[in-house]
Amino acid sequence: MTPLPRWLGIAALLALAVTFGLNHIAARVAFDHGASVVTAVVLRSGGTALALLGLLLALGVPLALPPGTRWRALAIGVVVAVKSYCIYA
Repeated sequence: MTPLPRWLGIAALLALAVTFGLNHIAARVAFDHGASVVTAVVLRSGGTALALLGLLLALGVPLALPPGTRWRALAIGVVVAVKSYCIYA
C-alpha cells in the first residue's frame, strides 16, 4: 500500500483534533439540556463504532475475529463501557 500524501495526513489529524474537541462540547450541551449519562455513553460509543466500521470496510480489513479474541474484545468493551459510565456519572 502506498503512503498517504503529506497534506492528507495533516488534514486527517486536524479533522480528528476538531472531532475530539467537538465531542466534549456536544456532551456538555447534551447534559445541560437533560440528556442522561447512559444516553451520552451509548451515543458516543455507537458513533465511534460506526466510524471504525466505516474505516475498516473502506480499507478492506476482515471483520471476523478468532473465538478467543472475540471474547477478550467483548470483555474489554464491557470494561470500557463501565469506565465511561463511571466517569460521567
